[in-house]
Amino acid sequence: KVLEHVIGKLGYKHVVWTNMRQEPVVYCQGSSFTPRHPDTMNENMEFVGIDGEGIERLQAQFVSQVKLAASQKHNVVHYYRDTYAEHPDDRLNIEHTMQLESLQEVKTLSGVY
Repeated sequence: KVLEHVIGKLGYKHVVWTNMRQEPVVYCQGSSFTPRHPDTMNENMEFVGIDGEGIERLQAQFVSQVKLAASQKHNVVHYYRDTYAEHPDDRLNIEHTMQLESLQEVKTLSGVY
């Protein structure tokens, strides 16, 4: 939809898309989620030396794992969202659930666009 807007409505002919994320991302019904280590849930996971193709592979694996877990729980996904605090150690992580309409709603970034 972003490209439709930029090309169709704004009239740009060429677009360079750059993804600066250095961790796998999964989208569930339009919301983004990233994996976290259980002991450091408020910190990004580091994947030293990984390239774009490696991130794509990790994202595909992440999507597969989320779909598998959801399929075993009637399409329900469990996730944590932190509360805001300036210092990461002061954040609280609260468990939430999301009822997926379909497992097809679980996608990688390239699956969204």
